[in-house]
Amino acid sequence: MVNPIFDDFKEINNAYKRLAKKVHPNNNKAPGSDEAFRKVQEAYECLSHTGKYLRYKFLYRLTPGAPTLYNTHNYKSLMMTKEHGINFYVESLAGFNEKYPVGTSARADIEYKVINDYIKMVQEYCNDELRWHSQRPEFPTPACDKLQPFRTHI
Repeated sequence: MVNPIFDDFKEINNAYKRLAKKVHPNNNKAPGSDEAFRKVQEAYECLSHTGKYLRYKFLYRLTPGAPTLYNTHNYKSLMMTKEHGINFYVESLAGFNEKYPVGTSARADIEYKVINDYIKMVQEYCNDELRWHSQRPEFPTPACDKLQPFRTHI
């Protein structure tokens, strides 16, 4: 049986090894190579850790054409959910409106998914804040505060 996650990790490891060799300050004397190497290491640490990788895959929607909560190079058109006013990005406004016309169940479904993605992301941040808050009670919890309007969704 093919395991796509395992294959992804093999690909990530291979790409990291190739890129790390290329930008490592011992091999690359160009200005800024140490910063480039640090960024490659940071990306590898994120992508090589299963939980962080799955979160990355979830947040950046590696599925082509699906909306995302982040403005990336392919997703520059800003949209907003009708309910709760959550910003999200799509590849093209015209294409999105054609695929998910206003007032249709398809549009309602996609906006519901965006809201749920947002809630999951903020919930993760809130969990981190609560851990920090338990050690230092003065630590603020703004992500947890953002969850208040969504108590019916959680």
